[in-house]
Amino acid sequence: MRLAKYTAIGVIGTGLHYLVLIIGVELLDILPIYSTVAGSVVGAVFNHHANRLYTFDSDKSYWQTLTQSSLVSIFMMAINFFLMLIFTIEISMNYLLAQLISTGIVFFIGYTMNKLLVFSVKRAR
Repeated sequence: MRLAKYTAIGVIGTGLHYLVLIIGVELLDILPIYSTVAGSVVGAVFNHHANRLYTFDSDKSYWQTLTQSSLVSIFMMAINFFLMLIFTIEISMNYLLAQLISTGIVFFIGYTMNKLLVFSVKRAR
């Protein structure tokens, strides 16, 4: 059930990410590798707040999860940036296809890191 909630929230966060990416590339003429970073920030902010409220039952403070979530997000943004760099600059792949592939890779890394590092719950022994 937790993975389903994480996925549903991730779909919305990803939609926000893609919206910023497309606006950046198509309307503002910003390179995809920079637009994807801006989109990642928007998606990460939404995802943290929604996952804290609906997905993970964490006993950590808001600020502790925010700090840890930010570090995870920065790591995931770096992976996404470098994948987009390789796909769009080196391989000349369409930026939306490149983002779709990058999103699939980053999704599983993000879920695992958020579950184990950010929103983990201390269990009584």
